[in-house]
Amino acid sequence: YSVLLTGSQMYPPVPTAAAARGRLTLWRKNLHYSIQFSGMTRARVVRYTDRLGTVLYEHEVRGSSQPLPSQVCGVWRNLHPVYVRYLQRSMVYVTLVTPSWPAGEIRGKVQSDRVGGLETFGSLLTPKADDAHAWLGAGGEAVMVAGPDGTSVDFMVMFKGLWDGKGNSLVPVHLQLSHPGWNITLRETHADITAQ
Repeated sequence: YSVLLTGSQMYPPVPTAAAARGRLTLWRKNLHYSIQFSGMTRARVVRYTDRLGTVLYEHEVRGSSQPLPSQVCGVWRNLHPVYVRYLQRSMVYVTLVTPSWPAGEIRGKVQSDRVGGLETFGSLLTPKADDAHAWLGAGGEAVMVAGPDGTSVDFMVMFKGLWDGKGNSLVPVHLQLSHPGWNITLRETHADITAQ
């Protein structure tokens, strides 16, 4: 399973530059999770809720037990069968709670992993620092999968909070895959996308 968390998915929306991406694996009634975040202080609580906001599980984050300062990992043990069904039906939400936002700073809906666990590279997408004020609550992720022949890369880009998604209008985007160490562009494309 995967989750993309942004402030725009909170109710009411939270004007934050924070965003996060997470991967979750259900193994023998235990949900193992790893959430990478950016643009916020360390999460204090990882909260799982249903779509109505009812708390299903909370994990209090202890700083010394986490591998990286921008990552939260843990295990939700012995999921009730009802919660497993919620998870399978995309009815579970994850919220990261910080000291500044006790009701939660960012939130996202857990969904079946669209790349089937085959992610080769991935990146959390956040606005540039000089543009962050214009895009508060927005974020995204890029997921790349190496092709079976080793000569191609398939990718998927997901956004939340960049536009309201009303109507069927196409939004032009410019995607660029670059290598910062070499200062070169590996691949560049333009696309028109719609809200889903």
